[in-house]
Amino acid sequence: MNAVVTIIKGMSQKVQDNDTLSQFRHMDYKHPYMTDGSRGGRCLSAVLYNIQRAVDSTDGKTPAESQADIQGSIKLYQLFKDRFNSDDKQRLISYYDNLDDIMHSKDPDVNSLANVSEKASFIVVDISNDMDAGDLQQ
Repeated sequence: MNAVVTIIKGMSQKVQDNDTLSQFRHMDYKHPYMTDGSRGGRCLSAVLYNIQRAVDSTDGKTPAESQADIQGSIKLYQLFKDRFNSDDKQRLISYYDNLDDIMHSKDPDVNSLANVSEKASFIVVDISNDMDAGDLQQ
């Protein structure tokens, strides 16, 4: 949980203000990986869902803030990538590889900040969905 909070604090103010850090005050720390519905939103999947919404939007963010959100999404991927079953892990790797390809593309239309932010948000929402489905291995 501390690692997630540290990652969030390195992301844009939009991510931090999007009800993400405040959710930790109400987190059920005995069951943080439980599904969202079973804990009334007091779980990590709900936090990640809020992060995803803020990462996906570049509105009102500077390019540096968008880059911080993209890097934060990558750090969340690195934190959780080995905690899922093989099917979920393969899907996450695919999303990450897609993001990496777009980030290193020479085509400015492909590697636009909006496109990269959208792909980074896919990683975060996939982690949230897998976690909400109860697929996270602690």
